Amino acid sequence: HFGLYYRQHRKDEWHRGRICLLGDSCHATLPYVGQGANMAIEDALSLAICLEKHNFRIEPAFQDYYNQRFHRTKRIVDSA
Repeated sequence: HFGLYYRQHRKDEWHRGRICLLGDSCHATLPYVGQGANMAIEDALSLAICLEKHNFRIEPAFQDYYNQRFHRTKRIVDSA
């Protein structure tokens, strides 16, 4: 049996060095909410925009991505 388990929304930064998390790795939701894939696509677009905006400088782009996405994803995870 596979149970459904609540995973707390990550509050720490979603990146370290050149590695950046997106999707369920930083804000997993329970499957019946139906938002997992949507949020991952939003993350990917937001990250791409931030990278371009910051001329592909990793640190400011990743921080901007985190700042843009954290509150929206937290609200969705908390509503699950």
